[in-house]
Amino acid sequence: MTIFQREKGRGNAPSDQTPVPGAYFRKHPSVPHLCDQNEYRNLYQKSIESPDQFWSSMATACLKWDVLFDTVHHGSFEDGNHGWFLGGKLNACYNCVDRHALDNPDKLAILYERDDPEDVPQRFTYGELLRDVSKLSWVLKDLGVQKGDIVTIYLPNVPEAVVAMLACARIGAVHSVVFAGFSAPSLRGRLDDARSRVIITADQGVRGGKFVPMKNVVEDALADHEGPKLRCLVLRITENPVPWSQRSTDFWWHEECARWPGYCEPVSMGAEDPLYMLYTSGSTGKPKGLMHTTAGYLLSCAVSGKYVLDLHPSDTMFCAGDVGWITGHNYLVYTPLVLGTTTVVFEGTPAYPDYDRFWQILNRCEASHFYAAPTALRMIKKTRPNGSIKPLERLRVIASIGEPLAPSVWQWCYEELGRKEAHVLDTYFQTETACHAFSPLAAVTPTKPGVPFFGFQPAIVEPDSGKEIEGGEGRGLLVFKQPWPGIARTVWGDHARYMKTYFEEHKGYFVTGDSAYRDQDDYYSILGRVDDVVNISGHRLSTAEIESALLDHGAFAEVAVVGVQDQLTGRH
Repeated sequence: MTIFQREKGRGNAPSDQTPVPGAYFRKHPSVPHLCDQNEYRNLYQKSIESPDQFWSSMATACLKWDVLFDTVHHGSFEDGNHGWFLGGKLNACYNCVDRHALDNPDKLAILYERDDPEDVPQRFTYGELLRDVSKLSWVLKDLGVQKGDIVTIYLPNVPEAVVAMLACARIGAVHSVVFAGFSAPSLRGRLDDARSRVIITADQGVRGGKFVPMKNVVEDALADHEGPKLRCLVLRITENPVPWSQRSTDFWWHEECARWPGYCEPVSMGAEDPLYMLYTSGSTGKPKGLMHTTAGYLLSCAVSGKYVLDLHPSDTMFCAGDVGWITGHNYLVYTPLVLGTTTVVFEGTPAYPDYDRFWQILNRCEASHFYAAPTALRMIKKTRPNGSIKPLERLRVIASIGEPLAPSVWQWCYEELGRKEAHVLDTYFQTETACHAFSPLAAVTPTKPGVPFFGFQPAIVEPDSGKEIEGGEGRGLLVFKQPWPGIARTVWGDHARYMKTYFEEHKGYFVTGDSAYRDQDDYYSILGRVDDVVNISGHRLSTAEIESALLDHGAFAEVAVVGVQDQLTGRH
């Protein structure tokens, strides 16, 4: 995922020296989590020089533990055997739901914006979320799901997708969310690789005023499925007829949940127990199922949400990312909920019924934080001339992820969308990192991108030799020099691929696969991928996987997929 990139002939972006907007503090519910740049520098230095002490204090402050850990960290990049907070036990769902529900059950957890803008947003409190998650937890247990089992979730962007993820976490199952836009062959490959015995889907989704087949895609995916018959839990969204399968044992979500009580005891999990796996495109045809663990991932979400986004319990976070991608996992689900914030779940598309949709949601939900890919921001900018956006009274953070945020779009976000009162953050992270690796910090740093976050020690190396380019300006391959808690622990079922992809080419480093430029002030700019992955609207897609799908069609003898620059989507 790519951060700030210079426009040809422009030099530095206008964001380079823009300070924290003074009105940011007027809009603030209390006081920022960080006071100033000196506090950031001191904490960052501590995270690099004394990582055990730093992360121990963060873990005890941000998370609720059943059993406190006795070892902060072991392992290295050389052996690829990372472990954090060993001996500790906790439950991710308890940290995201129960502790807030116990403190204030009527606190708003989810605001659900349906595809149709005429529908009134649906509200879910933390107490209601605890009830719904508990009921589904009982259902999954009744379907035979046990601790460590992988449950595939193939749902649109609806609150039940969040409920399904949290229910898995509650009982110790590992969720594998597959983006609802993926085809049957893509779903089949991920099902087979994960060896899931249970899949959760919907009858249909609704997006852009159209019905989206979900259960039918699952049927097609199971046509050539190898292995035991799956159990399929089906969420009713549209109530249109869908086929009941001979290839799986099907159950209606609402009927099964109605049978169970509204509380299910959370399972105490080891800190290094898997929380979820998420497939990401690689430079070969087969996607990688990256595995994230309970404590390290959850802490990364809490710390980045707290110190990068300056999230507080009174805030409302609208992340426009889909739950099927890492942005949705992080900033639609786990980050806002672990911090007791309200999260907005949007079912639809920014273009339906017109490009005012995002602005309408921001206004109606009184969002304080907006997280979106630059593609979405370009769409709004394209149809909203300067001066035509009414002020958003609570909006104080606008963050982008997934692709370059052009200076012209940054300027529009700052002046028009944020009215020079919101901090614009151009952020960088990967599915592998779990949290921000580079970003300005809301309320603290100037908006120039490329500031490393806690625990990330970046370096630039020569791609061929692996020699580190030390000091001052440099251009080359971006690597990190030491482990951090949220790093993905392995590729599911293929640890050798994990080691080869990230560690073997340049020993002693984590290799991001991105090229980067470091300026004289030690700010980093991401220049692009160095492998066969294209970034389209913030989504990383493997050219090899696209080529493989086209060849499977049978109409093509030879195929080559090449990314081309696109003003709207970044690439196509």
